[in-house]
Amino acid sequence: KASGRSDLEETIKFLKHTSLLIDTFTDMRPMTSTDDVRLTLNRLFLKYIDSWVIEENVNFRKNFITRECFEDLQSMVIGFERMVSLKLAQCPTGYICPARTNTDIVENFFGNIRSCFGCNNNPTYLAYTKAINTVIIAKNLTSKKGNAKKSKAAVHGALPYKCHTKKSFKKLRI
Repeated sequence: KASGRSDLEETIKFLKHTSLLIDTFTDMRPMTSTDDVRLTLNRLFLKYIDSWVIEENVNFRKNFITRECFEDLQSMVIGFERMVSLKLAQCPTGYICPARTNTDIVENFFGNIRSCFGCNNNPTYLAYTKAINTVIIAKNLTSKKGNAKKSKAAVHGALPYKCHTKKSFKKLRI
């Protein structure tokens, strides 16, 4: 096989795996069990990218995704699976809707922590604990400078990408 052809095959394999991951996180169907097939597909994706790192490849450094992206993908898959197992352990009749999960509250929390330090990128332990206490006591988890904003429509989770508000047909008629 030519070198270009095997690279193309690997790219297609990568896109197939990432498409399955995207399908999981855009799915509105509820997860009611830790045996859900979508979690299994997520684990297969994790094994795939782990094997990509382990594989001896001369062009590994040049062709692989960044270390930060790799760690974010691992964190997303492992964290989501853990969240599902914790939620279902606490409430066996509950469910998780993958498309409604998001990290806005976490981003806002750490955004508020960072805003307590101003220009200081290297706070001390004492300064960090005071900042956390300030944010927790104030209970202000909406940052005006962050990329995650509070929305009345998304109180209980993120709205799906193609979510439209339903309007009555009476209002739509001319």
